[in-house]
Amino acid sequence: MRLYISTAWAERVFASELAALAETLGHTITCKWWDTPELVTTEAAISDLEGVDDAETFILLAHPEAYGAMVELGYALRGTNTTVVVAHDLFGVESHRCIFYAHPNIDIHTHGFIELFRLLKRSI
Repeated sequence: MRLYISTAWAERVFASELAALAETLGHTITCKWWDTPELVTTEAAISDLEGVDDAETFILLAHPEAYGAMVELGYALRGTNTTVVVAHDLFGVESHRCIFYAHPNIDIHTHGFIELFRLLKRSI
């Protein structure tokens, strides 16, 4: 399954480790934005949204400082062929509330790493 993993820049190490785990389970990551040396570039913005477009499943690791991830979530929600997952309670901080977490195109909400891992393991 082609995945895009989105979260706050501050949690990029966690995102890359989750991506590595997902790859061991046979998934493909559509954009490894955490490998981008400079956060704010035109190329990075285009690459990130292309990664969202190419994904079969978009995973948002909810975080109160996930500003760019909110744009990516909105981009993912416009599609009808993308499974959208919002993963809560991962970083020891309360994820902010967002009206779009109630959007009908969000397919799955998970709480905690174990639930997210089980979802990845059964290929979403």
